Amino acid sequence: MGLYINPKDSTKEQWVAAHAMPLDEAALRGWKYDADSGHGIVPIVVIDNGAFWAVGVLYSANERERFLSSLDYERRTERRARPLWFGFATVEDVRKVSDYDDYVGGD
Repeated sequence: MGLYINPKDSTKEQWVAAHAMPLDEAALRGWKYDADSGHGIVPIVVIDNGAFWAVGVLYSANERERFLSSLDYERRTERRARPLWFGFATVEDVRKVSDYDDYVGGD
């Protein structure tokens, strides 16, 4: 993953609580980027690394597949140690706390 949320005025936990809604894994796997992200929302993943949270933006189908294939590998090999939470947030909110436009282009 390359695009992360890094709020300056709050913790990542606070940002997720204020701006994200839950998304189950099946919905993430079926996410249609042209249709769903066209409505101004984008999926995110929270990775609890113990000492800190990482909040990644799954900004494209390729990025989602890279993440999910590593998750599937961890499950097959029983190496998954980090708790995960999937959600979505508005593109507008994500732009304020990330380099979103550098990855997908601005309007």
